[in-house]
Amino acid sequence: GKRALRIAYAAASWGHVDADAHGFVAWRKALRNACRALEAHQCQWVWISMSGNGAEKAIQRYADADFCLQPPGDTLPRPGIVDALSVGCVPVLFHPGQQTLWPDHWPSYNESSVLLDWSDGAPRPRVRDHKQYAERARQALQTLLAIQEPELQRLQRGLVAAAPNLIYREPLMEPAALSGSSVAIASSSSALPSTPPSTSASVPSLSASSATPPT
Repeated sequence: GKRALRIAYAAASWGHVDADAHGFVAWRKALRNACRALEAHQCQWVWISMSGNGAEKAIQRYADADFCLQPPGDTLPRPGIVDALSVGCVPVLFHPGQQTLWPDHWPSYNESSVLLDWSDGAPRPRVRDHKQYAERARQALQTLLAIQEPELQRLQRGLVAAAPNLIYREPLMEPAALSGSSVAIASSSSALPSTPPSTSASVPSLSASSATPPT
C-alpha cells in the first residue's frame, strides 16, 4: 500500500566527534534543515541519542516512509541503512563508498537504494560549513519527491529481494510484509548484517548524544 511519508531522516546533527572531524556533520545539518523546511507528509526528521533515545520512533518513521536518508557519520557504515532495508524504506546514500559496504550481503545495491553523491570525488567533505550545502540538500529532497511511481516500485521490489540477506534474525520477515506500510520491528539493534562489514572502523550507532537536541 501507499506509505504516508515520502522521506524520513533519523540522525543527530551534533555530538559525533569523528563525524565532525571528517566533515560529515555539515551534510547532516544541511539535510536536517532541508527536511524540516518541507511539509510534514514530505519529510520528517527524528533525533537519536547515543543511548538510543528516539530509536523506536526512527524505525516507525522508516516503516512509514518511501525513502530514508543515510548520510555518513563517524564512518561510512550506518545501522540505519540496514534498518531502512529491513522495513521496506529505500536507503538514500550520499557517498559512493556506502554502496559497497557489504558486497556478500548486498550485491544488488543499485536495485534497492538511491545514490546522491556528495563526495565530489573526495573521501571526506572538502567544505565543512553546512550552509554551503543548503541548496544541494534542498535539491536532493526535491529529487526524491519527484521520483515517479514506476521507479519507486522497482526499488521496492529490490528491497524485498535484498532484505533477507541483511537481517540477522530468526525467523526472517516474509517478503510480503516488507512491502506494507505498517511494518514494525521490535529493535533496530537486531537488524545487522550476519558478518561485520570489511572496514577497519566499527559500525557507528545511529545516535550521537544523550543530551537534549538543539533546535
